[in-house]
Amino acid sequence: MNNLFDINGGFYGFLMKIYQLILLTILWTLTSLPLVTIGASNTALYACWFRIFSVKFDGHLVRTYFKIFRSNFKKATVIWSAFLALLLLTSLFYPLLAQLVKTLPILVAPFVLLLALVALTYVYLWPLLAHFDNTVKGTLKNAFFISFANMAVSIILVVLNFALLVAFPIYLFKFIIIWLFTGQGLASLLTVLILRQVFKKYEKKEDL
Repeated sequence: MNNLFDINGGFYGFLMKIYQLILLTILWTLTSLPLVTIGASNTALYACWFRIFSVKFDGHLVRTYFKIFRSNFKKATVIWSAFLALLLLTSLFYPLLAQLVKTLPILVAPFVLLLALVALTYVYLWPLLAHFDNTVKGTLKNAFFISFANMAVSIILVVLNFALLVAFPIYLFKFIIIWLFTGQGLASLLTVLILRQVFKKYEKKEDL
């Protein structure tokens, strides 16, 4: 029974991960409220998970989060602003695009392909920015090429993030409170657990 609550035991480790999951989700939510800061929040969230699973983590989660948030704010905000602008433009021109596709069904394939390219690139952006020191251009380029070089993993990540961040609150709305306190944190945690193995192949490459 004493081993159950041992600081080095599995049960304690599980409770610590739940605590970190909830705390990081709350931190992400609070720092994302201005909307324009979501990019920096994403980067800090992923970077914290990478730190937690490395020897670099000193146990001070809140301090680590805000330190990374500040240090990556500029690059993350540039990238997020570009995606936000793309989202806004798509929303504004959606009626026109929908009518165009309806008139010319052959355009469905190119639009679906473009959406897939954006989704595949997006799921790698924040983990790459969190884990590697690179320029905005380099991060965008690497997110695009790495997503295609690891297509099976990329598809899993897109489906995983869509399920947890979009489908869950829509189809399981009665659990919305649980989702609010764990959704973003869980999606990022699972993404990092998967990408830690993928990134090992690129950690010694100069362009990363």
